[in-house]
Amino acid sequence: KEKFKLFLIIFIFSLYGIRTILRNYDWKDPEKFYLKSINYSFYPSLLYGNLCYHYLRNGEYEKSYSISKKAILYGLKNEPILYIYGVSSMNIGKYDEAEVIFKEILKLNPKNYEALTELGYLYFIKGEYEKGIKLLNESLKINENYPKTYYIFVEIYRVKKERENYLNKIEELIKITPYDFYPYYLKGLAFKEKGDYLKANENFNKAYNILKNKNDFYSIFNCGILMKEMGRVNEALELFYKLLKLKPENIEILNEIGICYAMKGDKEKARKIWENILFINPKYYPAKENLRRLGN
Repeated sequence: KEKFKLFLIIFIFSLYGIRTILRNYDWKDPEKFYLKSINYSFYPSLLYGNLCYHYLRNGEYEKSYSISKKAILYGLKNEPILYIYGVSSMNIGKYDEAEVIFKEILKLNPKNYEALTELGYLYFIKGEYEKGIKLLNESLKINENYPKTYYIFVEIYRVKKERENYLNKIEELIKITPYDFYPYYLKGLAFKEKGDYLKANENFNKAYNILKNKNDFYSIFNCGILMKEMGRVNEALELFYKLLKLKPENIEILNEIGICYAMKGDKEKARKIWENILFINPKYYPAKENLRRLGN
């Protein structure tokens, strides 16, 4: 009997040990951890909040959109969740829905510079540049050190071909984010447009050295863009197709693939890709603009 009791005790503790080990593996996969925890939690809304942030960070916008809506239904209607909901909506082409959400955030907190910046970006995507610039300026008055505001300013001034404003914003961006790849990428673009390919590649390589050892979605995506700008179009396509397997309907990836084919001279392939993007999301402005530039 004593041996049997001892066996039972060891067996029970072994089961707990196995359960702990398996739970530790869940920690390594945030998605599994949050999905399992939701079933046993007294406060599932908080876990839905964490899960939708995880999806947003990984560029899984359909999932972050769906889960943030669930979190709001559970009563977790605060600024961070609304922000995730708004950004997710924007990234899956639900621009009207995103606009409503960002305006709702700004009613709750008029000084939410992130919402001002995202709304400015939304207007840029829609081609309403002056509206976007006004909101971005409001955002900078509240927080002059928020990098994304400068990123969007640079994109707007680049499209508008306002070279002086474009270069000024790049220099301001480098001051506040000296260890980020993006300012060097933008500086490389500026030199490339001026025809100074030596300095362009120098800055592109600085950007690449920051990104090359990173394996997250955005780093690989940005590496692809860098390869494209450096003329290494086939390498860029490899990276974009690698990402497309993970996210088959991501219109940003598709748009970059279209640009690569246009650069290779395959206009018909590029046209079909951009037409497909507009079938998925008729309001996606970059695809409209690329088709316009492609011409007949």
